[in-house]
Amino acid sequence: MQGSSPQTLDGKGRFSIPIAFREELAALAQGEALALVWNPDGGQLTLYTRQDWLPYQEKLEKIDDFDVHRAPVKDAMLSALQWIETGELDERILISAGLREMAGLDKEIIVNARGRVLQIWDKQQWHAHLERARQAFRTRPEAVFNFWEGL
Repeated sequence: MQGSSPQTLDGKGRFSIPIAFREELAALAQGEALALVWNPDGGQLTLYTRQDWLPYQEKLEKIDDFDVHRAPVKDAMLSALQWIETGELDERILISAGLREMAGLDKEIIVNARGRVLQIWDKQQWHAHLERARQAFRTRPEAVFNFWEGL
């Protein structure tokens, strides 16, 4: 999947997955639930297939609860994890209040398809993210080009 689409959260915190992404996402999920989680790196929400999410969850669960640096991230990510059944993809998806708060989602959102995942961004955060990418290219183009060499 690739591309992005502006969407609007309704008063209950629901949105529709763009039609262009629904069928492909359902095929990737193979009938299993999808995991909607907060991404501490960018602040967006990410929708993973169960198969893609479970290795991350296993790593999170292994973090020592007394690790003062990583345990809070573990707590934040696992406490707000939301499972979405593939049958719900044709309906409006309700994002829990906790996840909306963590991601700073209000009304205007961007649904960005990136390979096997969907990202859900606050519109302003999305534009700031794109600006950081443009700035990185302007100030360190060699780093962007070197990125491609490793693939």
